[in-house]
Amino acid sequence: PHLCEAGSGQPTVSFYTPEGPLGAALDAYMGWENYHVEHHDFPDVPMYQLPKLRRLAPEHYEGLQSSPLLEPATWRDSC
Repeated sequence: PHLCEAGSGQPTVSFYTPEGPLGAALDAYMGWENYHVEHHDFPDVPMYQLPKLRRLAPEHYEGLQSSPLLEPATWRDSC
């Protein structure tokens, strides 16, 4: 998840799953590692709480690079 350009001020990127049961299952399958920016910002928060943290503090993440996990362009553009 360290896909950001050098000097951008954002050392990592998060990949967000869709809302609902499918997204929750994908988050759990990946061990919530897809919430990488949030993990770096709040390393003491348990990984499974990071989706809740993102919902509670959206102002921390406005304007940051993020990529939807299930979009083909996310994977095409990250290679």
